[in-house]
Amino acid sequence: MKPGDFIEWAYKLDDKIVIPNEELWSTPMQAWVPIGSNVLHLLVSITYNHIYWFNEKGFFHARVDDASSPLTSGASNWVLPRARG
Repeated sequence: MKPGDFIEWAYKLDDKIVIPNEELWSTPMQAWVPIGSNVLHLLVSITYNHIYWFNEKGFFHARVDDASSPLTSGASNWVLPRARG
């Protein structure tokens, strides 16, 4: 992945795209942020520690290890960004 790429979020356990209203806890923002499959995400920057992206709901950033979701349970609630396509 590189800046300017469209990204999607997937569950780490089964590599399936997240559900439409999925959210991710962002430690830097101290809030749940939208990562759902019903929104197009544009990668702004990714480093060893942080990821920054835009979508129609705003500008967001999180630590790369911020991977929990409130909408799913068990081990499948871990999510990862990946290049879309």
